[in-house]
Amino acid sequence: MHLTDEDAETYLSKWKIRELLRKYCRFLPITIEFDGETINDTQPLWTKKPSDLNQEDYKKFFEDLYPMQEAPLFHIHINTDYPFNLTGVLYFPKVLQALDNRKDRVQLYSNQVFVTEDVKDVLPEFLVLLQGVVDSPDIPLNVSRSALQSDTNVKKITAHISKKVSDKLTEIFKNDREDYQNKWEYLDLIVKYGMLSDEKFAERMKDYCLVTTTEGAFHTIEEWVDHCKINQTDKNGNTVVLYTTDANAQYMSVKAVKDAGYEVITLNGPLDVHFAGFAEGKFEKVSFKCVDSDPVNKLIEKEETIESVLDKEKQDELEKHLKSLLNEVAFEVKLESLPPQQEFLSIHKNEWERRMEEYAKMGQSMPFGDLGGKKKTIIVNTNNAVASKLLSKDESAMKDQLQYHIDLALLEKNLLQGADLERFIQKAKSFIQD
Repeated sequence: MHLTDEDAETYLSKWKIRELLRKYCRFLPITIEFDGETINDTQPLWTKKPSDLNQEDYKKFFEDLYPMQEAPLFHIHINTDYPFNLTGVLYFPKVLQALDNRKDRVQLYSNQVFVTEDVKDVLPEFLVLLQGVVDSPDIPLNVSRSALQSDTNVKKITAHISKKVSDKLTEIFKNDREDYQNKWEYLDLIVKYGMLSDEKFAERMKDYCLVTTTEGAFHTIEEWVDHCKINQTDKNGNTVVLYTTDANAQYMSVKAVKDAGYEVITLNGPLDVHFAGFAEGKFEKVSFKCVDSDPVNKLIEKEETIESVLDKEKQDELEKHLKSLLNEVAFEVKLESLPPQQEFLSIHKNEWERRMEEYAKMGQSMPFGDLGGKKKTIIVNTNNAVASKLLSKDESAMKDQLQYHIDLALLEKNLLQGADLERFIQKAKSFIQD
């Protein structure tokens, strides 16, 4: 072999040759010696029968493939010879929020010959987050991506791997639900990704996909929907599943909902807004609503109506002064007759607009245009005692105190910054001194 380019001399160094041999020839079925050593394993773990292996064997193989990485949750050993040949070992890593490409991915082999780490056309899309090895001589390697995706064997292999994964998850759930629940924070993303992208996987996993309450309790989706039907059904017979995307940032809304006797689940993953819409389509007369998308009694509307203590003239006056203090591009003012114990002012993001905004973050276009997605609604509770108290003051004092209440509502949503925050602090100090 001759090297004609000086820049290629690096390929004559032992470390580079060893690196290349380790990557491309690590599991070749023929012994390869280099520098006095055998550098490959001719009988890698995936070529052996699962019955001949123990947990320590699988642990060691993972450590050899991915040195210095955290131990996986569990593994799946694939060993199929009909109607196609497919072997391999897949490991479930501890995946939390990452949807981007992972550095150490599943490796594709053909008869123990390394092919690629880009297996997105062979593995189901949602399983590219896994690690391990897949080996099949029945995967065509010298065709275009489009031909690969339409290949009959590849489709069967993809479907088989998806089923093996759902079978393993089902087995863990049925054998030890507590163990499954302990692993759920890492399984959540993969399972939901799979259910959103693979209809058959969704059908197999519908009874094993969990939701978590703000109290830390686990329920399957069906269990939780049935539970919500008891106390969280509105006047139209719709069961409302209340959720929070951030229990700390939405603390006041979560508290108000709980004080009203309702319960809340946490949906804070990158796919959860999509998953809420997916779940609504699977259950009849079920809707998901974020706790801060409306005042409590508007989240789950009942038959009773509440009259406003303010007449039309006073409501108009209050609305006029509020609008004069707010940026109309960013906020919409809405007066509501709510229970007097509820907040005077509260800020909300419409559920539909929230979802459109999340779709946009994921790079998806909004089906009905912009919809003013960045606009928030300030709800004024006309029955709160503050409303009548403010209207009894002269215009200057009313505006001054109205600004304070606006700032307080903004502060609760972490929307108060800079000079506006300083103004609020000074006003709060003066109230304390008074």
